[in-house]
Amino acid sequence: MAGVARARNSVAYAIGAHGVNLPSGLNLERADVARVGAAVRAMLAERVPVVASVNSGFA
Repeated sequence: MAGVARARNSVAYAIGAHGVNLPSGLNLERADVARVGAAVRAMLAERVPVVASVNSGFA
C-alpha cells in the first residue's frame, strides 16, 4: 500500500525527503520564532554549499 501512495505522490515524497518542516501554530510566541530562526541560521552557516544536479529536479 505504501508503494502505491509513493508512486501516486512522487512530488510530495521528493519534497519531504529534501525539505524542512518548521514549527507553526497560532500559539507560537515571538521568542519561539526567534529561537527557531536562530537554529536555522546556525545550521545554514555550518552547511557546505551544494550544487544541485541538472537532473535532480531541484534548483
